[in-house]
Amino acid sequence: MLAYASIAIIGIGAAVAIPSEILKPVAQVSGLLAFTLVDLFTIAVPLAAAFLVVAFASKLVIRKQDFTFYALPLAPLVL
Repeated sequence: MLAYASIAIIGIGAAVAIPSEILKPVAQVSGLLAFTLVDLFTIAVPLAAAFLVVAFASKLVIRKQDFTFYALPLAPLVL
């Protein structure tokens, strides 16, 4: 479920158009920083939110969790 949601979130995040006027002050300092901030707010934050929804929903369903229960779904997002 998280993998399918991740594909949709990444697709929508990649399609978001950010005006150059917003990025111009940051891009003057570092172009890589500007692109990183855009990816952070359009892709990484929504992916983290989707992971939290899945984690809380599965916490209600499965009563006994351990570290690997959360680490395995989170690993692709971190990589």
